[in-house]
Amino acid sequence: MVERFKTCQPSLSAIHMDVRLLIAFVGLCYKTDGYFYSGQSLSKTCQPGFQALPRACVFVFCNSSRYPRCVSVYNFDGALLSRWSTPYEVASGELVNHLQQCFLLNGSQSLTVTDLAGTQLRTIQHVQLGSVLGMTHDMDKLYILGHSGVQFMSLETCELQTKIKISHDIKEAHSIVHRNRSLIITTSSAVYRMSLRTHQFSKLYQSGSSNIRCVAELCSEFLAVCDSDGSVKILDGNGREIKVIELVSLGANYFTRCQNCGINYRLESVRCCSFSRESTSTLLLFLSLSCTHRVLVRLCIS
Repeated sequence: MVERFKTCQPSLSAIHMDVRLLIAFVGLCYKTDGYFYSGQSLSKTCQPGFQALPRACVFVFCNSSRYPRCVSVYNFDGALLSRWSTPYEVASGELVNHLQQCFLLNGSQSLTVTDLAGTQLRTIQHVQLGSVLGMTHDMDKLYILGHSGVQFMSLETCELQTKIKISHDIKEAHSIVHRNRSLIITTSSAVYRMSLRTHQFSKLYQSGSSNIRCVAELCSEFLAVCDSDGSVKILDGNGREIKVIELVSLGANYFTRCQNCGINYRLESVRCCSFSRESTSTLLLFLSLSCTHRVLVRLCIS
């Protein structure tokens, strides 16, 4: 597997999204069986004008002060399949594949659980989570990263179970991902691993700069570290850097100038998720630019 990533031939494609959409969170769904779509909705029944969802889709939850809140579903080629309005103002969220459910947290600290079609399954009011920086999950629990620590929540009951404080040097953490019975927590300059058995933290990777924006799991033993300068570093399970992919050299020159409007911009945020199947890993990055444009980048590593 190491040799595969060392010798990989990455390819990149990008599409520009509706500038009116403010992305709240992005979820990669690879368990879509039983769902059908039209241009305006998803359904659990195959109705006239509907067709089965592709095996893997990207769900993008958006807020807007000027336009209706919405959920957009894209295929892996970046084509918009369906978009519908939603009543939920989403501050953060997590798509749980094995349950085919979305856990949506709004600004007033209520948690709503829906199926993939947006049907409300349950709502928990006044969840005391504080400021939420990121969410991830395993088969049983939802892990919620805040400024003071990580809270564990039952996926079945949505009850808060445990809170683990994080040390001072990880106070600037801004993203979290689950991997192999541990949590990967990221700051702008380092990647840390927290054991779910011992709750101990260890530094997995130290960057030479302060440009780390997010981390995604490529497969069970590898991580992709995404920098704001347009590079993706592939790490093995011990945090060793085994490959650097420069997105600019693949054609992603919007890291210095927006291809849509042609002006220089500031990179506001990067959200990423990944999916691996057979000999190909796919990394999806959603970029928010200060010029108000949104870009979806698909990086295929094979």
